[in-house]
Amino acid sequence: HFLKYFLIILIILIYVLTFCKIKFSYNFNLYLISIISTLILTLIRDTNLFFGLRYYRGGADGLLHYSRGRDILQNIANNNFLMALRGGEDVFYFMPGLRYFSSFNNLIFGETTYGYLLACTFIPYLIFKIFEHLINKKIATYLFISFVFLPIFENMGFGYFNYIWQFARHHAESLSIVLFLYALYQIIVFEKKPHSNNSNFFFIGLALSSLVFLRPNFFPTSFFLFIYLFYSLYNYKKYNLILTMSLGYIFILTCFFHNLYFGNSLIFFTDAGVNFKLNIKSFINALIAVLNLDFNNSNFEILQSQLSNWNPLYNLHRLIILFFITFMIFFKKQNLLIYTLFCSMLCQHGLLLLSHPSSRYAYLAWLLTFIIFVNSIFQIKFKKS
Repeated sequence: HFLKYFLIILIILIYVLTFCKIKFSYNFNLYLISIISTLILTLIRDTNLFFGLRYYRGGADGLLHYSRGRDILQNIANNNFLMALRGGEDVFYFMPGLRYFSSFNNLIFGETTYGYLLACTFIPYLIFKIFEHLINKKIATYLFISFVFLPIFENMGFGYFNYIWQFARHHAESLSIVLFLYALYQIIVFEKKPHSNNSNFFFIGLALSSLVFLRPNFFPTSFFLFIYLFYSLYNYKKYNLILTMSLGYIFILTCFFHNLYFGNSLIFFTDAGVNFKLNIKSFINALIAVLNLDFNNSNFEILQSQLSNWNPLYNLHRLIILFFITFMIFFKKQNLLIYTLFCSMLCQHGLLLLSHPSSRYAYLAWLLTFIIFVNSIFQIKFKKS
């Protein structure tokens, strides 16, 4: 089945290129590759995403998100708009945003997840554009090929199939990563040309707030990037753009107002914090236990388990990369954006040690690590040349 669909797509592409004589730009070609790779990976993962009734594994989060999205649409159809806004919970426990996106997707695309699939097609393209601006077009192309076809860095959040797998399970990570990449790309463009006219700042603020609405554990990165943009715009005296961006970013208060109105609770994002393996106090106690050589301390045992899940021994190279970029940050002068990404990375890794340290929860932390690592490597190369 996979071969059949692949050949159909390939034949159509060859026909268009050969007989229609359409000259595509380099960016268009890369996005076309992004689309084709998305289709192929999705067909490999589950053909029902295209051609049949989509089913979800019983008890999985994806089933819940999709079901809540259906309930929201049903409430809208019945003019129960307040219940639609409630989204099935007085106080959010599961990831808040995907249920609302899912309802919007079903409103436009019916009983499919085509809207989510369409959003995923931008992940490889945005990866290319980010590295094109950070390094150069040639290196960005190589990294694009690696990300899509040769996922040798997939355990650092740099393998496209992982994001398609999460899309197939109807988890929020892939959509949230799309918004992060979009915001980061726009920020890099602004850093390169700060005096050019840019009307995207409302959408940058909205993207930074929406990625938290989808995955509240991405808040540190969202917050640091917002502060970076605020500071940069203030330095350039672009006060109108600060207001525009802030209007988009104020959407980050959605969870707080929802929990306050429906649940009479002052929980800022979700109540899922009760599942944290460690809190700040127990984390500090674990560090104190290490200093006192008290290796039987219960907090230390939890921390040891968290560290083992965060980075198993067979991923020793990830620790080497972390040490390398830390050295580069402290001993080689960087621009403010790289320092911002480094702070975001540290906070995301710290959050992993307190909560869920591996799998899809770790994608953003390791993706940030990889971006800073690649930038550091080529910073050395360019300086030598």
